[in-house]
Amino acid sequence: MTPLDAAPLPVATDNVEQGVEFLDAALTDDHMVGITWQDAARHLRRLRAARARLHALESALELHIDRAWRAEGLRQPQAVIGAGMVEVSRHRKRSNWDHEGIGRDLIDVAMRERGGELPDPYEVRDWLLAAAGIGYWRVTALKAHGLDANDYCVVERGVPSVRIS
Repeated sequence: MTPLDAAPLPVATDNVEQGVEFLDAALTDDHMVGITWQDAARHLRRLRAARARLHALESALELHIDRAWRAEGLRQPQAVIGAGMVEVSRHRKRSNWDHEGIGRDLIDVAMRERGGELPDPYEVRDWLLAAAGIGYWRVTALKAHGLDANDYCVVERGVPSVRIS
């Protein structure tokens, strides 16, 4: 097996590639001639079912890659022959925010930054709106004030994401 070959999956990716080539050809107007809307609806239903199965396979592969990366202790992007640069990341899932606590601490930090000078109430509103969304807080805006969002919510590991460039 050469470095460009991959160990076989339960489904041959060559079949997927052939399907993509077929779909590319089917997108031209010439291939749509003679297909009734009823046939098109049946094809669309099957296509959507196939897309769901492909998404499930993609998620399973990402989870497999993530587990292998953690087992090997990898943290930095890795070059993979035949794939490119591969990077695994996990987003955090934050919930049960302490809205009062984070709002209070954000105002306290902003007041210290002003040397204790009383602000215009509209300025306080702007501080809060810059850091808050509906039902969540903007982590980057909180970091800018030296606040760690994880101190104000329950944090769970999110699903893995694999980027290949």
